[in-house]
Amino acid sequence: MAKRILIKNISYLITMDSDRKILKDCHLIIKDNKINAIGKSLIPKAILSKDIEPSNVEEDSKLDNTNKFVESNNKEDYDEFDEIIDAKDMVILPGFINTHHHLYQNLTRCFSASQDVPLFDWLTTLYPIWSKLEPYDFYISALVGIVELILSGCTTTVDHLYIFPGGQDTVIENELRAVKKSGIRFCLARGSMSLSEEEGGLPPKELVQEEDEILKQCQKLAEEYGEKKSELKNQGKRIQEDNNSNEFQTIKRNREDNNNNNFPKMKSVQEYDNDEFPRIQLILAPTSPFSVTKSLMEKIMELALEFNLKCNTHLAENRQENEFCLERYNQRPFDYMKEVGWIRGNVFFTHTVYLNEDEILKLAKSGVGVSHCPSSNMRLTSGIAPIKEMLDANVNVSIGVDGSSSNDSSNMLAETRMAMLCQRSRGSDKIISTEQTLEMATLGGAKVLGRDDEIGTIEEGKKADIIGFDLNKIEYAGAYENPIGALLLCQPTNVALSIINGRLIVKNGKLLNLDLRKVLRKHRERTKLLLSR
Repeated sequence: MAKRILIKNISYLITMDSDRKILKDCHLIIKDNKINAIGKSLIPKAILSKDIEPSNVEEDSKLDNTNKFVESNNKEDYDEFDEIIDAKDMVILPGFINTHHHLYQNLTRCFSASQDVPLFDWLTTLYPIWSKLEPYDFYISALVGIVELILSGCTTTVDHLYIFPGGQDTVIENELRAVKKSGIRFCLARGSMSLSEEEGGLPPKELVQEEDEILKQCQKLAEEYGEKKSELKNQGKRIQEDNNSNEFQTIKRNREDNNNNNFPKMKSVQEYDNDEFPRIQLILAPTSPFSVTKSLMEKIMELALEFNLKCNTHLAENRQENEFCLERYNQRPFDYMKEVGWIRGNVFFTHTVYLNEDEILKLAKSGVGVSHCPSSNMRLTSGIAPIKEMLDANVNVSIGVDGSSSNDSSNMLAETRMAMLCQRSRGSDKIISTEQTLEMATLGGAKVLGRDDEIGTIEEGKKADIIGFDLNKIEYAGAYENPIGALLLCQPTNVALSIINGRLIVKNGKLLNLDLRKVLRKHRERTKLLLSR
């Protein structure tokens, strides 16, 4: 029998749909893991925010008579629901989508020897400690990081995992165990490092892998989580026939076509054994220009195109990286990515602090997405990415909290607020609105991951990834009539409600699926052990 959840009396429902509607005093039904129905009651004609046009706010209208969940005093009217949630004085919106993280790093949060240094020094200080991680550390750190994300409103997260002490299978198995326990929607970005400091790279020898081993292990994951080769070839053939366009020859590994902004929708997902849990998306993610070879970048892209996978790497993060690429490859980072076939629609880059105007326009034209990590960029003195310019150029921009050793937080709402404030600090001509900012954290993330057909908005038929914030908190006093402004201009708070894939994870601000005190106690023990090894 299908599980049904009713969220009633929603004070504000921020849909993020194509019309950017905000509904007031409405109800929402979840059936299994999808949004089944949305209904609205009478609302006043009002503008809820200075950035919202009246046409975006639902005006006086009656509930559709077919909706069976009109407010009723008869208890029997609610018998068909397994769970009823009263969302009076709450803002309900799509769950946040975090497109960049390194979850294991919360075991070295606020490490004193690296807290006041820039990126390259920060990495070389922490690499030796991370090399001593044990498989269980990846479980407990992932669990803590994911819970922190969930409490801040995140329902989907990417984790860029690029070190594998103990072997890939054991490390990933431990991380996915934490994912399953938490209930979050998860994207595994299989990172890789093949260029050690002995060979002109940055990471130590003990943390890099041979290219053949990396490709073998990525192939194994692609076969498990990607599309079957035969299905992808058939899909590529159909697309070419339908569109009669040479740009779809990328399905056949034509790396010279660098203007593919119509890459097929990502289907790189695999169900858990239990349908109750969200699906896993695989992303192939060579870590950075200073930690992998040119050959590996090219071969990873070939594999991604073969299995219809998204690709990600850190790019143009700081001036040192620019200097590294100019010295080693005689190219800026962007031009290097173009040469290895990475300026195409199945790619998103993390950071992109040092891109020029021409490069930003090329990103937009090619359909390359961006994961913006403002707190980490400031913490490591990397700078502020030109996000206003990217949005103006129609680049798909999302939000990433980055690792907990460079951000020291996994708070998606705080990171989203920081993204907005960073741009405004650049001057009055760089202001991005609260609505634009919220879009980056929701629909923007879905677009970057190629998942906007199922997550990122609240619409009938979409996955039920829904969060709610209680406006009856001191942080929001005086901001009740401006729900988006309240969330992004006021001090961030934890969610009152989180539903992921139709599963109730947080209710009344409390986690329902684990004992956080026990988890934190074990995490503290593992941190002490790691630093003593």
